[in-house]
Amino acid sequence: MIGEKMEKITTIWPTRCGFATEGKLRVGHIGAGIGLIFFHRELKIGAGLHIFREKADDMAIEGSTQYADTGIAYVISELRKKDAAQCLDIAIAGGASMLSAPKCMNFGPSLVSHVRQTLDREGMKPCLEDIGGNRVRTMILDLNSDEITII
Repeated sequence: MIGEKMEKITTIWPTRCGFATEGKLRVGHIGAGIGLIFFHRELKIGAGLHIFREKADDMAIEGSTQYADTGIAYVISELRKKDAAQCLDIAIAGGASMLSAPKCMNFGPSLVSHVRQTLDREGMKPCLEDIGGNRVRTMILDLNSDEITII
């Protein structure tokens, strides 16, 4: 409608991360990779991350968000700068075994394990998970209603 305010949607693409303080934060096209949402309810800050690999090698750019170790560390570091790295709601989705992919491309289960270990080292546990299987998912954080959904 004319004059109606459009809701802001922050979309996180594969191998990227982003932050939002209003509207919705969306992590889509999650198959074998892993999508994560970090949300601080009191401060209304959300972070989304879409990763594809477990560990960065020596040649990786510091803070590269396509790797679990550097991507998660980067998001936590940025949230600490905003005093928002404690009391987080964390959701993870993905890790699917894509049926048409070659066996070497079905890295989802090992990536899920590595993400859990990385979060565990930070003293963090997901409150919402939708992992495995063979389907593509989308995660949505609604900063207005404080809800995280995985579809």
